Amino acid sequence: MFIRIAFVAALLLLSACNLSNSPTGGPTETAMPTSAAATGQPLPTALPGVVPLPDSSDGLPTRTPVGAPAANNPLLPTPDAIPTSPTGESAIISSPIQGSVVASGVLQVSGVVIGLARDEFTLVLADAQGRVLNSQLITLQNPNNVDEVPWSAAMTTGPYTGPAEIRIIGQNAQGEDLLLARVSITLGANAGGATTAPLGSARSGSPQGSIISPVNGAIVPGDTVQVSGTAGGIPENQFLLVLVAADGSVINSQIVMLSNDDYTQIVPWAASLGAGGYRGPAEIRAMTTGASQTTFASIQLTLQ
Repeated sequence: MFIRIAFVAALLLLSACNLSNSPTGGPTETAMPTSAAATGQPLPTALPGVVPLPDSSDGLPTRTPVGAPAANNPLLPTPDAIPTSPTGESAIISSPIQGSVVASGVLQVSGVVIGLARDEFTLVLADAQGRVLNSQLITLQNPNNVDEVPWSAAMTTGPYTGPAEIRIIGQNAQGEDLLLARVSITLGANAGGATTAPLGSARSGSPQGSIISPVNGAIVPGDTVQVSGTAGGIPENQFLLVLVAADGSVINSQIVMLSNDDYTQIVPWAASLGAGGYRGPAEIRAMTTGASQTTFASIQLTLQ
């Protein structure tokens, strides 16, 4: 009896010892893979617009950081683009369009200026070397002080043909010049046999000229008057074109530059004058810019 009890006790002791140790043939734990590349599985296909970063250690696709410009983005500004000035002034030249070929002689230009500190700007025509072929001070009629003001003008180009550029130069409130807009064009041969060759000569210091269009006594509809004529004999090679109301007040005025290597020669010119909403009898005068301001040509017209 004693022997049987001892045998059972020995069996119980062996079972207790075996529970405290791991079986020799049991499963073992393994580390989970940290990436798809570690397990040999294929990487996921990148979505459009999702590219791997160069410093990505595991090659997983990552979106381009916000604010990083894409290469060759056609919407990004080109080096020749003119940004809006810090004080908000800007301009658009709507005609002629960029890259167009325009007959030389009289160039019709139009567009919009936005947020100018002063109701005026300078319109410049330059050749391929940047030499000024013509320039005009454009005075805007803006009695209601609106932000966007349309304008139009006519410029003589002289005999030059080839690449050219039209520029708008404005000023901010501090009087600093700002390049607000520019378009590149090509001035070609005159259309229809038009010419800017001298039409005659004037005595030195004796201004001569005429206003050909509108004709005297014309009735002109609309708010813009297209004016053309001839002038010469002006040492400054420029004159003042003035639109005057019936009561003698100045409606608009503009400096007209003459494309003339010899100021004694009489050459054609053209310009645009805004009427600023005025309706009724008016007068257009061509005057010298000196202290005496001699009027050498004038016409009467009616604006309606």
